[in-house]
Formats: sequence, C-alpha cells, structure tokens
Amino acid sequence: RMALAAPLYHIAGVTSMLNALYSGRVVVLLPQFEASAWIDTVQKHAVTHAFLVPTMLGRVMEAENFTPEAFSGMEAITYGAAPMPPSVIRRAIGEFPSNVSFAGAYGQTETTSTVAVLDPDDHRVEGTEEEQALTLKRLSSVGQVLDDVEVRVVDEDGNPVEAGTLGEVQLRTFRAMDGYWGNEEKTRVTVDDEGWVHTGDLGYLDEDDYLFLGGRTGDMIIRGGENVSPDEVEAILYENSAVLECAVVGVASEEWGERVVAAAVIREGSGVTAEELVAFAKEKLAPFKRPEAVHLMEELPRTSTGKLLRRDLIPLLEELGI
Repeated sequence: RMALAAPLYHIAGVTSMLNALYSGRVVVLLPQFEASAWIDTVQKHAVTHAFLVPTMLGRVMEAENFTPEAFSGMEAITYGAAPMPPSVIRRAIGEFPSNVSFAGAYGQTETTSTVAVLDPDDHRVEGTEEEQALTLKRLSSVGQVLDDVEVRVVDEDGNPVEAGTLGEVQLRTFRAMDGYWGNEEKTRVTVDDEGWVHTGDLGYLDEDDYLFLGGRTGDMIIRGGENVSPDEVEAILYENSAVLECAVVGVASEEWGERVVAAAVIREGSGVTAEELVAFAKEKLAPFKRPEAVHLMEELPRTSTGKLLRRDLIPLLEELGI
C-alpha cells in the first residue's frame, strides 16, 4: 500500500499515484499532510510504500508518535520535489528501521517527472571507511540519470563543462514536453532546437556521473562580485542539530550589491539563538559566504508541495532590516 500526501495537481503526486497503481498497490490518499496523522495512517493501513517531500520527512522524525516500531511494515520511502538536506537523509537512515529503504528522485514537470534516481544501494553506508565516505558524499546528490535521459552541464555560453564544474543542468529525453501551452517565448528559451531542456538548475557531475545540484540560476547570490550558492550555506546550517529548516537568500546592499542572510526554524527546546547560528556558520564557511544575520521563524514560506518560496522570504527579511 502506498501513502500519498502530495497534491495530485503536482507532477510528483500524480506520477507517484500512477506508479503505485501500475504496480498493483492500493493508494491511501491523505487530504493534507500532518506528521502525526501520517504516521497513524501508515500503521492503520499497513502502508508499505510512501512518497515524501524532504520537509515532510523531517517533520515525521520530529513527531511525538515517531518510533522505529511504527514502520516495522514499511518497505520503501521515496523522496523528491525539493532539495534534500544531507543532514536530514543521514538522520533518516539512522532513525528508521533497517527494513525501510530510501530512494531520491529528481525531475521536472517539463520532463514528465523523474530523470535521475539516487537508488536504495546509494543510501547504504557500508564497507570500508573510504567507501562509506563516498556514500555519504553522494547522499548530497540526486543520483544518476535514467537510461532514457541524456544530461549535460553547460557554462553561461552554453558550452559543456568538465566534471566537477558548476553550470546549468540540461536534459534531453523523449519524455520532454513539446512546449508550454500558449507561451511560445517561454518554450523557446526552455527547450532549444536540439531538444535540450534548460532546467534552470545549477549543478555538476562527478567522475561517475552522479549529479549534484547547487540551487537555481536565479537564486545565486552575488556578494561583492563573488557567487554564493544558497544550497551550500544551507547545508552548513543544517549540520547544526538545532536547525529543522533553513533558507539562505541575498538581500540588497549598497556596499556589496547583496548580503547573505538566512532564516531558520529551530527544534523546540533547543534554546539556540540567531547569533549562535551565525557563529556556527562562521567557523565553517569562507568570509564572503557567511550569513551576516539569521532570523528565527516558526515556519518558512513554502508551496503546497514543500518547495521553498525564496521570492516571498526576501522582502520579508528586507522589511525586518535583517
């Protein structure tokens, strides 16, 4: 049985449902996501498979009724639709029972959902110290592209770059859309004449073709001429055990062009302060990447599928003078 709390108007929700039905599984639809109720549903309906957005997975582990025993019948959890913080998936691997396998999926509506998968074997931290270190590193990736997909990473001029070099991720597959309905101009800039979908995602490929994402092209912060990837700074903040959710954005600055600032939701009872989080990041990041301030919030602005709404966060932080 498949538990599904993602909305069916979203590509992740509808394809999760169709895959479950194709596999002969009963689909248990939840009207909305609430962590404790989701866990109760898993137990009540003997759910074996589930799809969760990374934010949902983090909240499940924070729920009062979360116990490994609650998932004794669960077989697999797939996550996607938003970037997975490495600290969250590492925690999940440690806290869920060993019968639960994890898989990460990356894709877009424009490519008919999944184009790359970080499969269950990539989540097993086993072997020598070197092998374990490699697995932990690749937990930050979205895996390798599927057999029916081509991937390349290009620079600002559209030229392919070498492995390990950050650029825009482009994809080509027969599953890609023909275009946006009634919007020829947007179609033209998204799908080129050779059929490459310009995803707008920044990323790089490693030597074994694992794809690592580094935010959106429009999200890059430029501070004093230096490029700062919000994802990189967020990954550092997530290493602090008090941080449940965080977001890093650039706000206008006369001196630097943009300043690096952050918003965070902290674990209840942790007692951590904004100043302590600034100091924590300062120890681990180059000076130009360090957030100058952190604003503590009860929740971050997100879509119904858990995607962060940075465009809503920036004016809020600017208004507060952060």
